[in-house]
Amino acid sequence: MVPERPQDDEQLSAVFETSPLAIVVLDRDGNIILANAQAEKTLRLGRQDISRLVYDASEWTISDFQGGQTVPAPGIPGSAREGFG
Repeated sequence: MVPERPQDDEQLSAVFETSPLAIVVLDRDGNIILANAQAEKTLRLGRQDISRLVYDASEWTISDFQGGQTVPAPGIPGSAREGFG
């Protein structure tokens, strides 16, 4: 096992915060536990408000990247919570 290096954490944090993409991190129950600055801009919410949300909340409309068709729950990446365990 490779020991964790503080520099790696700093680099990952910098990439997360400066990404032009909205990024949120979910816990195994689908609760948003972390969001970057672009997520705040995209969702027009502060981080505290974002962290009170779940990825599949009924008030969200999830559409394809062109804003067209609504994506059904099974088509949402991570909706089956694969990889969580």
